[in-house]
Amino acid sequence: MRIIKKIIRFVEETLPALLLLTIFISFLLGVFSRYILKSSMMWTQELSLYPYVWLVFLGACYCDRENCNITFPLVYDIVPEKIRHIFHIIGDALIAFSLIAVITSTVEFYTYYMDRPTAILRIPLGICYFAFAVFQIFTIFRYIHRTYISISLLLGHKNERGG
Repeated sequence: MRIIKKIIRFVEETLPALLLLTIFISFLLGVFSRYILKSSMMWTQELSLYPYVWLVFLGACYCDRENCNITFPLVYDIVPEKIRHIFHIIGDALIAFSLIAVITSTVEFYTYYMDRPTAILRIPLGICYFAFAVFQIFTIFRYIHRTYISISLLLGHKNERGG
């Protein structure tokens, strides 16, 4: 279990930092080549684009883990605690089931795009967009776990709802 937590921490914390560094260095190289060397390095644009896609989805995983996604608690704050647990069960289960429902489409997408390379760096597009699959897997397991915790709390077990 400790190894899984280390992998999750790496994917949600360290990898995005490395991706942001890659984007920043690539951006600086692109600006340097364009304005100082008067010659454009086309590969720097791709090297900024695809890490950005990964950064967005891994950032969403991290925000979800830390419970810092945007919420609108107008109704949630005024209902009794048991109703809040029901809201959590319904919302979390809907998110998990929605992501589970599109697994076959996700697999088809990656199967199709693994053979198609990017224009300049020739990286398979499936790898460039695989961040969604990582996000999907993390989110499914996280929301199934949260649904389980909410059901436990609804049934009166002493437990904390969290990421």
